[in-house]
Amino acid sequence: MSSTPSNLANAVAPNVVMGADVNNPNGPDVGQAPTQTPTLAPQPSRLLTILGAIAKVGETAMSGIPDRGRPSFVTGLGEGARAEQSAQATQQAIRFKSFDDQVRLSQLHAQDLKMQNDNQAQQDAHTAAELHMRSMANDLGLQYDTIANHGPAVMDHLTAQTAANGAASVPAGTHISADGDNIYMPSNPDSSQTQDAQKQLYIKLAPSLGLPSLPNGASFVPPKLMNMLTNKTNGFALDGSPIQHGDLPSLIATTQAQRDNLAKNGGSPDQLKTLDNLTGIYKANLNALDAHDASVADAASKRKQAEAKAGIDEKGAQTRETNDAKPQKADTNLYIGTDPSGNQVAGTTDQMKGLSGVIKADSDTGKKIVAARELISPDGLFNSISQQVKTLSASGKLGGVGQARLNDVMLHKVGSDPDFVPLADNLALLSTKLMQVHVGNKGSNEMMDHFKALADAGKMDLPTLVGGLKTEYQYVHGMARLPKTQQQNGGAQ
Repeated sequence: MSSTPSNLANAVAPNVVMGADVNNPNGPDVGQAPTQTPTLAPQPSRLLTILGAIAKVGETAMSGIPDRGRPSFVTGLGEGARAEQSAQATQQAIRFKSFDDQVRLSQLHAQDLKMQNDNQAQQDAHTAAELHMRSMANDLGLQYDTIANHGPAVMDHLTAQTAANGAASVPAGTHISADGDNIYMPSNPDSSQTQDAQKQLYIKLAPSLGLPSLPNGASFVPPKLMNMLTNKTNGFALDGSPIQHGDLPSLIATTQAQRDNLAKNGGSPDQLKTLDNLTGIYKANLNALDAHDASVADAASKRKQAEAKAGIDEKGAQTRETNDAKPQKADTNLYIGTDPSGNQVAGTTDQMKGLSGVIKADSDTGKKIVAARELISPDGLFNSISQQVKTLSASGKLGGVGQARLNDVMLHKVGSDPDFVPLADNLALLSTKLMQVHVGNKGSNEMMDHFKALADAGKMDLPTLVGGLKTEYQYVHGMARLPKTQQQNGGAQ
C-alpha cells in the first residue's frame, strides 16, 4: 500500500490527537489521555515514516490545503481547518482510532482528487459500477450512512465520533459516490449484521478480482482486505490510488480475459457484471488519459511550430534589415501600365505605383520608348527642326527661291545656301531616328519614303514640311508613353 506525505497530511485535522500507536494497531483505549508525540525510529515502511512526519505537523497541518475547486471532502477539510483556527472557542480534538483510519482518509483524498477531474464518460462508468455494488449490498443487508462530501461535514462527523466513542474511525468499505457529492460509510461497522454482509460480499467477488480467500472459520473480513475490495470494485488500485496510464491497457486485457474465463466456467452474474463494470471504468480512464496526452502533445507541437515560425520570421527580418542597410542598386528597367484615364504609360517602378496591369517592358519596346522620348525632348530633333523652320520662315527664306535652296541642300547639290544645311542635316537625322521608333512596323518604310519625297525638289514646300512634322510628332509622342507628370509639348507646332 502506498501514499504520499501531502495526501496523508491533508487527511488529518488540526489538533488531532495522534492516539494511534504503531505497536498497537487496534488503537488506544477509549478515554486514553493524550500522550506526547511518539518518536519513530527509521522503518522500511514508507507509511511509518510519513506518520512520524505528520505527528510533528501541529495544529496548522491542514490549513495549507488549497481552497480551489468544488467544496469537496478534500478542499473542505482545509476550509474546516482554517475556520477552526479563527474560532478557537469551537475547536474540538479529533482522535483517530487507528493508523488504518488515517490511511483510509488518505486513499479517499487521492480518489476524490481524481474524480473531480473525470469527464462524463468516466462518471457514467463509475455510476454503473456503484449502482451494481449498491444493489448487491442491499440484497445482502449491508447498509450505509451518507455524509456530504464537504470538509466541515466530515470534520463534524469525526468530532462527534470522538466525543461519543473516544476516537473517530473511517470504517472499512467507506467510499465516495460516483458523482463525488457524498461519502458512504458502512452503518454499525462492528455489528454482526454488517460484518456478515461484508463477508458474503467479499466471498462472492474476491475470487473474480484476484483477492485472497478468507481463512477458514473467519467471522469477518479484515479491514485492509475490505478496503482492497472496495478500491478494486470502484476502479482504483488495491492501495486506493488511481491506476497509472501505462497500466490500463494490460488491466483491460486481463480483466476481459478473466471475465471470458468465468463465463465459460460458471461465473455468477454478479461476478461477470462486476468485471464488465471494471472494464468500462478502465476504458473510460484510458480514453480520457489518451485524449489528455494527445492534447498535451498537440499543444507541444503547436508551440514548437510557433517557435520555429518565430525563428524563421526573426531570421527573415534580420536578413531584410541587413539588405536594407546595403546600398541598393537602382532599377533602370522600364515598366508599362495603364493610368486611371486608360492611357498606357511607361516609367520606373515608383512612377508605376497605383497603376493597373503593370508589366516590365521587353528590350525591343524599351528601345523604341527611349528613342521616342529622345525625339520629343526639349533638346530633341523635333524641337530643333521646329525652331529652325520658324527662324528661316521669319527671314523669308522658306518661300519661293528658299524652297529650291532647301531642296538643293537636301539633294546635296553643290553651292547650296549654308543657312539651310543645319535644317537639312536634322531632317536627315530625323528620318533615321524615326526608323528606330518604327522598327518592326510596316509603316516605317512608307514613312521613310514620305520623308524622301519631302526632300524631292518638285514637292518641297513649307506646308508639306510642317504638316509632316506634326503628324510624326503626334505619333512619336504617343510611342513615348509619358506619365501625365512628364507630358511635354512638342516642338513641331
